[in-house]
Amino acid sequence: LIPPIKETLQYSEKKYRITVRKACFACAGPSDRDVIKLTNSTWEVNRKEILRSTPLRKVLLLNDFEAVGYGINTLEKKDLLVVNKGKPALRRTKAVIGAGTGLGKSILVYNAEKNLHIPIPCEGGHTTFAPTKKEELEIALFIKRNRKKKQVVYEDLVSGRGIENIYKYLSAKKKSKHSKYILRADDKAALISKHQFKDALCKKTFALFSRFYARCAKNFALDTLSLSGLYIAGGIAAKNKHIFKSEEFKREFFLNDAYENILRRIPVIVIKNYDVSLCGACFAAMINV
Repeated sequence: LIPPIKETLQYSEKKYRITVRKACFACAGPSDRDVIKLTNSTWEVNRKEILRSTPLRKVLLLNDFEAVGYGINTLEKKDLLVVNKGKPALRRTKAVIGAGTGLGKSILVYNAEKNLHIPIPCEGGHTTFAPTKKEELEIALFIKRNRKKKQVVYEDLVSGRGIENIYKYLSAKKKSKHSKYILRADDKAALISKHQFKDALCKKTFALFSRFYARCAKNFALDTLSLSGLYIAGGIAAKNKHIFKSEEFKREFFLNDAYENILRRIPVIVIKNYDVSLCGACFAAMINV
């Protein structure tokens, strides 16, 4: 990590005559403010090592979805797609969830002194998946067996890997004309997304994925009582915005015996700006470093 940081700092000085002495790094993993161990990698980001080995004088480490949370404060109307208008309460909790390579979440608490929503990092993407139907149980058992896991978590279903897992389960029962080359591909999720409107298996995969995404989002919205808004980020959302307006998603999201009325009050908003985490890291550095 040190060589590319040095290279970036040198480029900034040479190309733009900007000397950078403060920086914020947002990484996918839990942070203790000095070290981040990446969740799906052996890499480790160490704040003290960066300070020792580069010209930087101040460094802030954030969880990646903590940065997304800060970034929400910077977004404009054009960056957002409202999928449930709800009845927003401006100074209550917000929450953000997003599927991509993994599944990230963050809770945003309103700070009256700063007049901002400040993110609290969490690792809610690794909470245990609870199936409610026979087919869902079969999918969970399939993933557990094939991935050699002790338990199935939401990230195993609501992520790029999750799309792949669901498709593999369905194709094990019945193949389609695209199955052979999808199963051989490196980026299976991208191909499944590409064929979701013309291939029955890909369509079914995305229907199940939408349901699981909605359930995970619903649970998080209730856990946090995010009456100021539930924001959906990540690469999958940016490329597949239609799933959040689908009947499959809406039916599952509002399904709750006791609190359907609360869920309907919560604004649900898709973030279209894929640079939200970059904006958030910059914003966090401005107010915290």
